[in-house]
Amino acid sequence: MLSVILNRDNEAVRLIDLALRSNVDDADLLNNKAFSLAKLNQINKATKTINKIILGRVSQDLRWVVNATKGLINLRSNNIKLGRILYNESIDYFRRENELLKLSRALYFYGLEEKRLKTEYGIKYLTEAFKLAVNNKLDDLLYLFNKDKKLLKYIKKDT
Repeated sequence: MLSVILNRDNEAVRLIDLALRSNVDDADLLNNKAFSLAKLNQINKATKTINKIILGRVSQDLRWVVNATKGLINLRSNNIKLGRILYNESIDYFRRENELLKLSRALYFYGLEEKRLKTEYGIKYLTEAFKLAVNNKLDDLLYLFNKDKKLLKYIKKDT
């Protein structure tokens, strides 16, 4: 996920747009663009982008990643109930399939959204993501936690 690596969603969207010129229907790129647009609160653009993905042409895992992105879009659209359902469906799938990196990312980004919404779920999901990252040496997620000292303090209160 480019926006995860860069942590600059505007730059991620710009680079993804360049890549989409030669890979117009690339579902991974479209999903990542929709994710970054949602984080930028560009909900209409995020929705149009995610709807370009033809789910019948993608792997089962990517379907659930797209589902989580739809969860983010709905949470950012104040469709809280649907956003939670979509995120939790994806989390359940990744847990069942033992997809630890995808599970930890879904927990992390869902936790950030719940923290943004100031709910009790934020600490729950972020703490689970952090424990998964530590116990399974998921370096990209540990990087995200370690660069946000406030987030680490928020989590460490509960671990």
